[in-house]
Amino acid sequence: MNASELRVGIIVRGLVLPEPIEVLVVTPLGDAIKIVGAGQKSGQVHQRVLRLDQLQFLDATPEREPFDGDPERFRLGIEAARLGLAYEYDPYFSLSISRVDPLPHQLEAVYDYFMRLPRIRFLLADDPGAGKTIMAGLLLKELKIRGLVKRTLIVAPANLCFQWQRELKEKFREPFEVVRSDVLRANYGQNPWQEKDQVITSISWISRIEDANDEAHKMAAYSADKKTLAYKLGEALSTMTDHYLLMTATPHKGDPGMLPSRLRVSIGLSPWAIFRRALAALSRASARGTLVALPSPISFALPRHVNRSTHLRAPVSETIK
Repeated sequence: MNASELRVGIIVRGLVLPEPIEVLVVTPLGDAIKIVGAGQKSGQVHQRVLRLDQLQFLDATPEREPFDGDPERFRLGIEAARLGLAYEYDPYFSLSISRVDPLPHQLEAVYDYFMRLPRIRFLLADDPGAGKTIMAGLLLKELKIRGLVKRTLIVAPANLCFQWQRELKEKFREPFEVVRSDVLRANYGQNPWQEKDQVITSISWISRIEDANDEAHKMAAYSADKKTLAYKLGEALSTMTDHYLLMTATPHKGDPGMLPSRLRVSIGLSPWAIFRRALAALSRASARGTLVALPSPISFALPRHVNRSTHLRAPVSETIK
C-alpha cells in the first residue's frame, strides 16, 4: 500500500506490526509516517514510525468485502451456527451428541424437573447405580448448549474422582481435570482453579483447604453451631454458583434432622428436591430381616410462596412411610 491509502479507521497488518491494528492517528514526518493504532487481539495501543518504502509490507482491509473466501469454511461456519440453535427445536438435543442410552427416570429428572427452572438448585436422591452421573452429564450438556454454563466444579469422594472424569469423557466428551494437592505443588505460583474451566476435586481434601457435589449425605449439620467441614464447604459453594446440584443415595443416613439441613444447603431459600427409590430400598432391606432403623416421618416448613404439589417430587413424609 502507499501513503495515500493509509487513513484513520482502516485495519492494517504486516510484518512490521506485532498484530493487526486499527489505525487511530496518522502523522506525516517528512519521508516517514507515524502510525498509532489499537491492536485487534490484545487491545494495546501500538506506535510505529515507518519509512515510505516500508509501507509496501502493509496490507489493509478492503472497504467492501470481496466475497472470495473459502466456501467450505463458510459452510462449516453456517453449520456451527445452526447447531448452536438446535436446542430450541429439539428438547433432547444433548442425547444426539452423547454416548448414552438414558432410562426413563433419568430423562424425567433432567427434562421434567431440572431444565424447567431458570436457576437449578436440587438435591437428587436416588439408589446407588441408578445413573446419577448420567443425569448430571445430561444436565451439564444442556446447560452448555444453551450458553448458561462456562465453568463447572464437581466435588466428589476421593475414590470416585477419576471415575467421574472417565465417564464424563467417554459418555459426554467433556474433558475434566482432577485437581489435588500434587497438582497445586506442580503448578506453584499459579491458580489452577482460575485457569481450568472444568475441574473435579475431592470433597475430603477441598473441605480442609477451604458448578455439582456428589455424596451430599456427608455434608451433615447436627445443629446450627455444629457443622462439619464438608457442610461449610457446601454452604460456601451454594453462594458462589448459579446452578447447584447435590447428589446422594442416602439423603438422611437414618437421622431425621439431617434432611432439612441438606435441603437448606442445596436450595437456599427455595426448596426443590427429587426423592426416588433410596428409601424404598430401606424398606426392602427391613423386610428381608436386615437391621435397618427407619426414621420417623419428617416434616419441615416451606415458604408460603412455594407450591408443594408442583415443586416437590413427593411430600417427604409420604416418601419415608
